[in-house]
Amino acid sequence: MSSTDSHLGGIAGQYLVPALETIGIKTTQVQLGLNLGMTATYFVFTLCGSLIIDRFKRRTLIFAGLGSFVLIQTAVTITSWQFTVNEKTSTAYLTLVWMFLFQILSATLIATMHNLYPIELLSLQLRAKGMGLYNLWQGACGTLNNYGISIGLEKLKYKIWVVFIVYNSIQLVAAYFLFPETSGLSLEEIDNVFETPGVKPVKMSLDIVKAKEQKARLDRERVEHGEL
Repeated sequence: MSSTDSHLGGIAGQYLVPALETIGIKTTQVQLGLNLGMTATYFVFTLCGSLIIDRFKRRTLIFAGLGSFVLIQTAVTITSWQFTVNEKTSTAYLTLVWMFLFQILSATLIATMHNLYPIELLSLQLRAKGMGLYNLWQGACGTLNNYGISIGLEKLKYKIWVVFIVYNSIQLVAAYFLFPETSGLSLEEIDNVFETPGVKPVKMSLDIVKAKEQKARLDRERVEHGEL
């Protein structure tokens, strides 16, 4: 998942300042206000994400999140580029709309998955080591987020968003082929997905989910017809 995008409150943080400067927002007070607003938005919609996490499949949320990242970052790239051409206030405001929309979708679709999905994938024996490695990776992404991206924004300006577009596009393709479905599966079923020799984990997980949904539907129909 998009750790450098979603880690530490989406796009709010140290690299928000150079991002705002690319659209002409250079007043410290305004920058601090927008930073606070984006952080608060991320917090509120993370709570919303926790409420919908069990209403949708894991892969659906991941695909929707990464896909929305690509679309919004493309929009940010276009409007930021247009601002360098004509420096219209309306273009800067539209770029801010995309940034806040990114916060909303990132928090709603992806933020909760950061802690839930790795735990579901890891067996009990591997969970401690796996989460340790995961936290190490998150720490590395946080360091990149806080120090590296701000430098990239200063050097590349709005063109830095193209890097994010490519990065999230690669993640989206990788998620489709590599991320199994865990929604509705027991820990034993998830273990079988990875431990059964000669099967593809993604396909097997989707087959199990489909079979369980069909069984649940048949059970409901039998209840409705008084057979159970």
